[in-house]
Parts: sequence; C-alpha cells; structure tokens
Amino acid sequence: MLKRVPSLFKNFYFSAGLFFIVWLAFFDSNDLVSRFRMSRKLNQLASEKEYYQEK
Repeated sequence: MLKRVPSLFKNFYFSAGLFFIVWLAFFDSNDLVSRFRMSRKLNQLASEKEYYQEK
C-alpha cells in the first residue's frame, strides 16, 4: 500500500507545508472565501463612498 504513494507525499516537509496551505485556505478564520467576501464588500463600500462624496 505504501509503495503506491508518490515519494513526494512521503516527504515530511512537503506534507507539513501542504497541510499548512490547506489549513490557511479553508479552515482558518481568514480563509480564502472570507477574504474574497471582505474584498467585495470593501469595493462596494468604496464605490458608495465616492457616490456620497459626489452629492
């Protein structure tokens, strides 16, 4: 069974790095989905600010 696993995944540093990236991307409080939503909200608020400053 272990022979079928690519040697890259047997490397501790690669596995730890991959786990760290997956953790930051999906399970952290600042995951990618939350950051994308906050970025959209920030752009929306910036455009509203410009709109109200023009009035």
